[in-house]
Amino acid sequence: ALPISSTIFSLQFALLLVLLLSALDFMVGSFITEPNPEKGFLGWGEDLFYANFYPNYQDGTTWFTVFGVFFPTITGVLAGINMSGDLRTPSTDIPNGTLAALSTSTFLYMVFMIFLGSTVKREALLQNFMIAGLVSATQFLLLAGIYVSSMSSCLGAMYGTPRVLQSIANEAVIPGIGKLGQGRGPNKVPLNSMGITAII
Repeated sequence: ALPISSTIFSLQFALLLVLLLSALDFMVGSFITEPNPEKGFLGWGEDLFYANFYPNYQDGTTWFTVFGVFFPTITGVLAGINMSGDLRTPSTDIPNGTLAALSTSTFLYMVFMIFLGSTVKREALLQNFMIAGLVSATQFLLLAGIYVSSMSSCLGAMYGTPRVLQSIANEAVIPGIGKLGQGRGPNKVPLNSMGITAII
């Protein structure tokens, strides 16, 4: 059987492929999907780009609440550092992986902002949180990407959190949890901590 870490990495890679297909489906759909003016999707036009370019914060919305949409991407990327014990060369893999993940995330965020801002009216962007599904070539792939994104976050938490718990137990910061510091195999996979995390 594959080690747990290898299985999780393989699964994460498969989920990444689904995410990239979902983004590609959205980009292609913005060009080939029939416009739907009633729902706010007008198709490509520079008038929409300029109309949506400047901020128009609604009541209770500020720059910080909008920044909160992007912030989880950063924390998700940094969660990969918890897996450093399973990397062959952490000193180069961590910075390279972190920079690659941040670049990919920023690129995808920019693509969604520019494509939606150039094809959809502002009112629809504010009211319809699933407007990207209307723009996509096949709504199924976009929904798959959303579900896979959630699964990927859960998998990252299920793998990273036990490592942190194991480190806390080994440092004897909290008395009585020493057994959570035990690991199995050459990478000291924290099975006890994984069990506790899964239960929680």
